[in-house]
Amino acid sequence: MSRTSVLAPMRGPALFGLLCTILFGSTARGDETRLSISGYDPVAYFTRIDQAMSGGGVLVTNISDRHDEFMHVSPKLGPLRQAVESRGYEEILPSFIYQKADGQRR
Repeated sequence: MSRTSVLAPMRGPALFGLLCTILFGSTARGDETRLSISGYDPVAYFTRIDQAMSGGGVLVTNISDRHDEFMHVSPKLGPLRQAVESRGYEEILPSFIYQKADGQRR
């Protein structure tokens, strides 16, 4: 007696359909802006976060310069600190917690 599966004839078309969906299918993102920043640009990432954050929102981060260590990247975050300051964020905990002013809109 042979053990033929009812789904065996559908395997080829189903896999082909799945592959086409993965390769050519659209993503359901609606009106979201795609984050397309190439390379390491912390100011660009902060700008996108700032645009999405409502007034009164809290930014928890670490924008202090770090010490060089083995296997550790030491980014220069001075421009990022200037961007946070120029947008009027209140420093709650130095270099770590900031709050966006209530009057600022998205």
